[in-house]
Amino acid sequence: MTSTTSYRNGQLYVEEAAMADLAARWGTPLYVYSRTFMRERIRALAAAMASVQPLICYSVKANSNLAVIGTFVEEGAGLDIVSGGELFRARQAGADPARIVYAGVGKTAEEIEYALKEGILFFTVESEPEAVRISECARRLGVTGRIAFRVNPDVDPQTHKYISTGKKENKFGLDLQRAAAAYAAAAKLPNLELAGLHLHIGSQILTPQPFAEALDKIAGLCRELKARHAAFQYLDIGGGLGIDYKPDQVALDPAAYAAVALPRLQALGLKVVMEPGRCLVGNAG
Repeated sequence: MTSTTSYRNGQLYVEEAAMADLAARWGTPLYVYSRTFMRERIRALAAAMASVQPLICYSVKANSNLAVIGTFVEEGAGLDIVSGGELFRARQAGADPARIVYAGVGKTAEEIEYALKEGILFFTVESEPEAVRISECARRLGVTGRIAFRVNPDVDPQTHKYISTGKKENKFGLDLQRAAAAYAAAAKLPNLELAGLHLHIGSQILTPQPFAEALDKIAGLCRELKARHAAFQYLDIGGGLGIDYKPDQVALDPAAYAAVALPRLQALGLKVVMEPGRCLVGNAG
C-alpha cells in the first residue's frame, strides 16, 4: 500500500504535493487526501472479494467531500447513503442511482419519494412501520420500492460499545424471529419488492471472526427468504473493517476478511453488496 504521507527535507508531503505549498495557495485549515491511497484501498478490497463480484458501495458518511465520492464513483463503486442530502451529493458526484443503497433510521416521506424518483437500488429498512411508509410513498408515485430489512444477529463485534450495532441490546435492526415476520408482512404491502437482507454489526472491527459468526447466523433466514420471494437476490453485508489508529493496532486485512466471508457468501448464492467507509478513507489524509 502506498504511504499517504512522507517527510522530505523537513517538509510534509501527501503523495507529491508539499503541504507548505498547498497551505500557501489555499490557506488553512486545509484538508488534503491521497487519491492514490483511496484507489489502492478499494482495489485491494475488490480483488480480495472478486470471486463474488460484490457491489462495493462507499459509505458516504465516512467522508462526504465531492472529490472523495467522485474518486470512488470513477473506480466503479456504488454508494451507501443515509439522507436526502447525501443522495443529492451522490448525484452531484456523478453516481448511478441504480448503484446506491439508502440506509439510516430517520428517512422522511420527502426523502423516500426523492430516492424513489431517482431510482435507487434499494432501501435498508430498520422497522415494520418504515416498510409501510415506503410502500405508501411508492404507491403515491406509481412505482415499486425495493427494500432490504436490516437484521440484528446478536453478535459481539469486539469493538467499542458505542460503535457496536449488531448485538441484541443495540437499537439497530430486527432480531431473526422478528425479521422473518416482518418480511411476511411486507410481502403483502403494495408497491414493494423484497430485494434482500441487510447486515451491519459495527464499526472498527479488527478481527474477521465476528463477520463469520454473523453470516452463519443469518444464513438460514436468507435461504428461506430466497425460496419464498422471487425478488430476493441481495445480501448487503455492511462494512466495519477496522483500521490502525494506534501503533499497537493492526488493520483488518481484506484478504483475512475474505477468507471467512467468501465461503459463506458463495454457499448462499446471493448478489453481494458491501458498505466500506472508514477502511477506504480513514488513513487517506
